Amino acid sequence: MCNNIHPTESAANGVRHAIRSISGLPACAGGPGRRLSIVYSVRTQMYYVHMTRERIFAAAKVVLEQEGIPGLTIRKVAARAGVSPMAMYRHFADKDALLNALVEDGLAAWESLVRRLRAQDPMQWLEQLTEAFLSFALEQPHLFDAAFLLPAPKARQYPRDFMAGHSPVIAMLMVRIDQARAEGRLGDQPALEIALSLSAMAQGLVSMYRANRFSDARQFRRLFRTAVRHCIASFSTRGSDDERITPPSAGGPGDRPGLQRNCARG
Repeated sequence: MCNNIHPTESAANGVRHAIRSISGLPACAGGPGRRLSIVYSVRTQMYYVHMTRERIFAAAKVVLEQEGIPGLTIRKVAARAGVSPMAMYRHFADKDALLNALVEDGLAAWESLVRRLRAQDPMQWLEQLTEAFLSFALEQPHLFDAAFLLPAPKARQYPRDFMAGHSPVIAMLMVRIDQARAEGRLGDQPALEIALSLSAMAQGLVSMYRANRFSDARQFRRLFRTAVRHCIASFSTRGSDDERITPPSAGGPGDRPGLQRNCARG
């Protein structure tokens, strides 16, 4: 026995009814015109739900960018999206669900940047990775915060998620570390241990910069690169004189360090 679908019923019920109608199963009274009307209504509802969710998510990213993590509240996001706080829960079960979505968005942006790195030499790739991390932190701070600083329940956990390969970037980093170890350029410490040390140092320095512990961005860039260079050298089998990331010159904040090998000793 078929029941008519009322416009106020859920989109999910409408989808199931539309599928039955299109599949040739028993349809409701009203003929083909009625069935087409139902399909159109369901698609309209689904489009509205999708667009409302996207509007809420876009509003959350704006609030995060403008007010930071402390300002990211349900009320502020709802006001920015033009919906009531209660209406938000139709699209995100709770604030944790919204935080999880923001983290995934930030991590996707970070992964996209890393996949563009083109260095074939593993040590040069490490250099490019740390430069990309620095640029990501300074040039896209709201996405950086979403990826690395939001206290989301589903944020990736050390070491379990990384050992399981749930972080594509860490997986790529560990491949390069293993390559450098196979070439005798890094010591025999586990790749995950090296990756964690490098990640922790880089993220910690960014957190210090956000807390105004550096005088300006230029000084921060210089000290960030120096610290990274020493961190990588501490795992190197050749020492900082044989294989090192050259500290930037005093030319300006846009200078890029270069990985060099000591020709006289190499």
